[in-house]
This record gives sequence, C-alpha cells and structure tokens, in this order.
Amino acid sequence: FFDRFTPHFDQHGNFTGATDLTGVLFSRRTLVTVGKKLSSAQMTASVPVTRCTYNASGHRTGCTRAGRITVSLTFTGVGPTARGGSNYHFHYPGETVTGHVSGTQRQATVSGAIGGRRVVARDLDQATIGHLKAGGIDVCHAC
Repeated sequence: FFDRFTPHFDQHGNFTGATDLTGVLFSRRTLVTVGKKLSSAQMTASVPVTRCTYNASGHRTGCTRAGRITVSLTFTGVGPTARGGSNYHFHYPGETVTGHVSGTQRQATVSGAIGGRRVVARDLDQATIGHLKAGGIDVCHAC
C-alpha cells in the first residue's frame, strides 16, 4: 500500500486543498525478500497509482489514474520482535464480518526510493518487517 498526501496552503497558511496519490499492489511482480529473524527485508515493485484532488473543505473533487510508480526499499530491523494475533467480529445491518490475523513483526528503518524520490524518515508514519497470516469472511444477509 502506498499513500502520499500533499496539502496545499495559501500565503496566510490557510488550507486550500490537497492531492493524494495512492496505490495498492498484490502481485507476483512484487519482489520481497526477508532476512532471518526479521533482521532485514528488501522490496521492489511497480505500483499502479490514482491521484485524487480535494477542495478547501476536504471534499474529494475528482480522481484519475496516474500511471505507475517504482518502489525500491531496504528495511533494517531494530528493537525486539513482537508475536501475537487478534480476532475480530463485526455486525452491520445486513452484514457480518469475521476475521483473524497472527504473526511476527519488528520495527524497522528504511532506505531507498519511491517514485524516484529518496525516502527520508519524515516521509514515513511507520515501518515494520513481518510475517503475518490473515483470513476472514464477509457474509451479506440481505443481498
């Protein structure tokens, strides 16, 4: 998953809108290697992206396909390894969602480039290396 949100401001510091570039890739064309004990990981992918625009009120005003970006990152594991899992069960009107996730993960530092731009620490909300397994079911009762 990739998301680059860029807010825009006028000369007085007022929010005037934004652009948001997003993409998701689940493909065999993604190369991921993970070191033993989550010590390191490398990832290379070409991700299809969409660019959406937002007005000063924060409402989306439109979206267009924006081609593909290349993501090439190296992760280095830091700190302890965490193990665990969770289950969830939600009831909505006419729908039930049940699922689970379990695995191992570790915090990481990252270097590399996304869309030709060098990645720096302030670009990232968080970085982790992990082995996770997940599954779920979504049942629609009134479809």
